[in-house]
Amino acid sequence: MKGYDKIGNFGQIVFDKVHKQHLASMGAEMKKQYERDQVKSVKANNVESCIEVRFLNGDLFKYLPNGTWY
Repeated sequence: MKGYDKIGNFGQIVFDKVHKQHLASMGAEMKKQYERDQVKSVKANNVESCIEVRFLNGDLFKYLPNGTWY
């Protein structure tokens, strides 16, 4: 996925942890749209202290170090 290698070790840990929790909150059909292979890009947002995750379907989520997302 584009940008994963640029977000650093801490960013990768945040992404991996929160993405797993994000998927766990979904039903089986919805989950298909948000699997790892559906991630278009990830980017560190230092102003908001989050990882911005854009999916192929156009959705954008912000993953926070505390394990939440919006």
